[in-house]
Amino acid sequence: MGLKLNLVREEAVLLDPGSNFAPKKIIVEKRFDPLTGDMSRVVSFKKFQLPIVDWSQAVQRSLQNPCPFCGENLNQMTPQFPKDFIEEGRLGVGRATVVPNLSPYDRYSAVVVMAPDHYVSLEEISFDLVNDSFGAAVLFLQKCAAKDAAGAAYMTANWNYMPYSGGTLVHPHLQVLAGPSPGNYHRRCTAGAASFARQTGKDFWAELIHYEKTEGVRYLGQTGEVHWLATFAPRALCDVTAVLPARKLDELNGELMSDLTGGIINMVLFFQAVNIASFNAALFVSNQAVPGARVFLRMVARFPLIYPAGSDMSYLQVIHADPWTVWSPEYVCSMAQKFFSHSNY
Repeated sequence: MGLKLNLVREEAVLLDPGSNFAPKKIIVEKRFDPLTGDMSRVVSFKKFQLPIVDWSQAVQRSLQNPCPFCGENLNQMTPQFPKDFIEEGRLGVGRATVVPNLSPYDRYSAVVVMAPDHYVSLEEISFDLVNDSFGAAVLFLQKCAAKDAAGAAYMTANWNYMPYSGGTLVHPHLQVLAGPSPGNYHRRCTAGAASFARQTGKDFWAELIHYEKTEGVRYLGQTGEVHWLATFAPRALCDVTAVLPARKLDELNGELMSDLTGGIINMVLFFQAVNIASFNAALFVSNQAVPGARVFLRMVARFPLIYPAGSDMSYLQVIHADPWTVWSPEYVCSMAQKFFSHSNY
């Protein structure tokens, strides 16, 4: 038994008003994540276009109240870590600063203020900005693991870029979490990788990389030791997965993080090219070796269904937990692959 990618095509029939009500067949794809079994849908969406988004008004509104991450507000309005955990109270890497999250999501919860700048446009997202910020997140997670290995067993570093992503602040920042148990998706991925290893004696992630490189229609490319794939069962528009060779936190060295950053920059350049104005990213890590597990990142685009408002999250995701998208992974790969054909950083 090996890796299997399961796709089911359902045929819907309607009488098309645009063709004098002649019968029309429309295909809906149901794709199943080979690791978790989760289903997602690739649907036909009439006249789907991504608008050019102007964030100027949103940025101006965001300045009506003091931003806790700007200037001296960072020292005056953000908390500090207990001295027995982080003696300096805060952590810094380059222009990035790590502070406790005032509204923690887990036992260890931090915010990485990515830069002093209140607004960073897509065009201004630089290699150093991303590398310093994720480097700061990893440094914080290392502190957590050193203090409380069992209590910080499962870790994520997360990026909500601009309002369509669900972020509440314009000022660029990451949210970093560590706790004794994984979130639902992280748990399903960990269990799926372990189950695949038991049943096949093989490494799921190595098999997936080999399969996608052989198929070619979803394999984006490689940045150093990191492989980038257009995710077979996407959770949102332009869903990509980055697979690192590292299996746990202490294997995340500076060179590997730079490789990851390079691919993130490639995706940011692709987003610019297709009018993606907002996105989410999440890096999944454990501080201990889990059978079959890898460090990996998911990065997805977010967009308005109706500009300027209108989230791409609907009842399907929020209630049914059924992700959907209008661009197939193969189509995303055909557009984005050229951004991985040469170094952009």
